[in-house]
Amino acid sequence: GYEKLFADISTYVGERNPHFISLFIGGGGYTMPRFIETRYPESTVEVIEIDPAVTEVAYDYLGMPRNTRIVTYNSDARRIFLELPENSYDLVAGDAFDHFSVPYHLTTLEFNERVKEVLKDGGLYTVNVIDKLHSGRFLRAIVHTFEQTFDFVYIMKDSADWSKDGRDTFVVMASDTPISFSDIEKANTNAGRSPHLTLKHIMPTETYSSWIAAKNNILLTDDFVPVDNLLAPLFLEEE
Repeated sequence: GYEKLFADISTYVGERNPHFISLFIGGGGYTMPRFIETRYPESTVEVIEIDPAVTEVAYDYLGMPRNTRIVTYNSDARRIFLELPENSYDLVAGDAFDHFSVPYHLTTLEFNERVKEVLKDGGLYTVNVIDKLHSGRFLRAIVHTFEQTFDFVYIMKDSADWSKDGRDTFVVMASDTPISFSDIEKANTNAGRSPHLTLKHIMPTETYSSWIAAKNNILLTDDFVPVDNLLAPLFLEEE
């Protein structure tokens, strides 16, 4: 479901600028980079994937051609971000967080500030986060930390029930300009896609305000980033 949300967001960015430049943190199966490469042949797609073996699997077993336009950096994202030009990207998408394996240095305030620097005005930063909505602490920390850098932060998920507390995959999106979700729906309809993302998939403003205020939330910084402790309850449930 979260990939469908990413696809809707990418389509929205592509309607505004078919030549848009996107950067994905984490290659995985290269699903979304290949979606953008196919749908927007005039766009630029870059991927930071720390493990070159993951990229080779995409070539050898997942059908990604060797002559792809996707540019891959097989290195750590924090190092690559030091080298990226400022004000260059329309979309940065973080897809490097697993259930319990989270590269903590990609969650901090300092990293978010660098992401903001490489984004163009009005650019979007999205990450997927696995946690429990109400009893979990990791998602709250991510959102609270985003709020220190970006003026507008949104939480999305595949289902429309914002009361349940089961483990779920959330998409957190941030920007310095407000996002019109009706425009996202319209962009996908114009592109001939049935939009997956609708208003029911976005946490309502009132719900967001009460949710974020319900607990004291941790600010993640390079000096204090207890990601493992925040995710420990999810890990213990797997035992």
